[in-house]
Amino acid sequence: MSKEEYKKLVSIEIKKFINKRIEIRRIYKELQQIKNNILYLKEKYGQEITEQFQTENGYLSIIKYKSEFSSRLKKEFKDLSIEEKRKLYKSGLLTILFRLNYSKYEKLNKENQKTALDEYVINRKDAQPYRWNILLTKRTIDKLSEFEEDLKRRFDLKSFDTTQKVEEQLNEIERERGLNKDYIEQKIENERQFYQQLADEITSTSNVSYFTDDAPYDLEETPENREKGILKPEKEIDIDEDDEDDGTAF
Repeated sequence: MSKEEYKKLVSIEIKKFINKRIEIRRIYKELQQIKNNILYLKEKYGQEITEQFQTENGYLSIIKYKSEFSSRLKKEFKDLSIEEKRKLYKSGLLTILFRLNYSKYEKLNKENQKTALDEYVINRKDAQPYRWNILLTKRTIDKLSEFEEDLKRRFDLKSFDTTQKVEEQLNEIERERGLNKDYIEQKIENERQFYQQLADEITSTSNVSYFTDDAPYDLEETPENREKGILKPEKEIDIDEDDEDDGTAF
């Protein structure tokens, strides 16, 4: 493969990668709105207890947490001093998430020293050797904000006062889903045709791209930074905090 062919292929894949990340953000916001609607309907018209739902595509169980509080802390927690965090840890109010001190381990590994963690350590070359950082343009961020506002305006059931309006909105949501399904199917077919044409132009088929975010942090992940609470995830990826508490995030 020539350098120009490589540039052409990698440019296409990078553009596709960024677009998919934006699409993930949009889908996540839609998922959050749907979850909020389900919670609203449960609280207003149903029961605030564990419920199970079976559909043609799958099964959903909504289980009320036994504990009143989330294991996660508000972002303001990072502003506490290291000494204050140590006191809280010693009081038993905080737990520690175990992570490999990779700088120390790498040093021992280069010195051929064996450790009790050797069989549990993941080598980056066997998983994902690159860190992926995306900085969206202001235009894209503004569009995402507009999308989120429009999503809430059109599909937030909590904003409707009467049962009739809720039913009308549910019907509208079903109609929108039907239109979106047709759009997605057409988009998939267009992409299939595009890549078929590209494959005809470039004979090499040995290039496969694997996209996996291994270290979604803007800052170097060290024990010092972690203790200071200054690490932060990528801005364009949102995480449902409570979903991660029980390890059953959808």
